[in-house]
Amino acid sequence: MMQSYKTIHHWSPFHVYPLSEDSSVTSVLSLMNPRLCNHFLHEQMLSIQAPNKKVTASLIMKRYAQLYVIPQLHSLIAREPMMRMPMEACHIGFNRKLYVDLTQCEWFAEEPEWNTVFSWVFANHITPMIEAFYQTTNVSRRILWENVAVRINSYYRKSLQKENCAEKIFSFLREADGRLFGLNENPLKPFLHQATPACETVTRKTCCYFYRLEKNREELEHCQICPLKNKMELMVKNR
Repeated sequence: MMQSYKTIHHWSPFHVYPLSEDSSVTSVLSLMNPRLCNHFLHEQMLSIQAPNKKVTASLIMKRYAQLYVIPQLHSLIAREPMMRMPMEACHIGFNRKLYVDLTQCEWFAEEPEWNTVFSWVFANHITPMIEAFYQTTNVSRRILWENVAVRINSYYRKSLQKENCAEKIFSFLREADGRLFGLNENPLKPFLHQATPACETVTRKTCCYFYRLEKNREELEHCQICPLKNKMELMVKNR
């Protein structure tokens, strides 16, 4: 049985906070407007010192998956209170944290069906956002979807150690019908990987462009699962 409370303070470890009047934010809904989306990506490009808006769109989507998808996946797995956060309730701070207008959110008295959760998370939110970034920058949709999948894979592996239902929820999402994403096919399926002793980490199929940052905060040249990194290591090994 789910607990009952009406705050999102339990999501603060994911950098998700209630919206306040002094928050310097951009409405996620406004990103559906090409002009406003372009402006937002330009501002973020300058902030993270990315070379162009295509790289920016990729890295912002990777960040947004951590802010929006993972907290809700966490609540579903941990059987915490579930809240539907529509696009109009979500705002991205200039600091790349998520601020939520709770007056526009809906709390569920009982645990919702998984179909319902993933439909509002993906078909009604992530899919339109990915399409907006694609239309604005021409960044590959596959890169953006794999950015989302990378975050899910990481959280799934951590959850297996303490939550029995994590495996079932992950399998459900991997095999979900494309309609839950508002698409003909499940765009996450090629990138979600079942955890096995021989599969603790899986190299990405696409590159997220992290290496293109002029100054990356983690002081790494590539992501740990970057396909370019593994390709270069293999070339050096075969010399």
